[in-house]
Amino acid sequence: MLENNGGGVAGGIGVGQPYVHGSHNYNVRVANDRLIGNGGLTTSGGLGVFYGSNNYEIARSILCSNFSVEYGGGISHIGLSPGGSIRDNRSSTTTRSIPAPPSPSRASFRSAAPTSAMARARSTLTAT
Repeated sequence: MLENNGGGVAGGIGVGQPYVHGSHNYNVRVANDRLIGNGGLTTSGGLGVFYGSNNYEIARSILCSNFSVEYGGGISHIGLSPGGSIRDNRSSTTTRSIPAPPSPSRASFRSAAPTSAMARARSTLTAT
């Protein structure tokens, strides 16, 4: 069981590295495991499979309450890894990716009126 871990690339288990071709992580097997409550900042929450993880197998595992800011809360696969298999896993409905908030455009940032809290802070600073 792998529980309550976090990481920049993969919160729980990372096989290979994203965007690094030829990692040579061949024949990796993740089976009969429980990945619970793991969180990733970028590419995967529970388990990430990346370039060069040929002939991998992810089987009969339980993924529950994992999250990622960008891609794949439970399992994320990025890149070419021929011969891989993901099968017979169970995932809870709370395993998810959390979408990043939209970035404001420069025009809307410049034209935004100050909030009342900002206006109060400015008036307090200028009054003293």
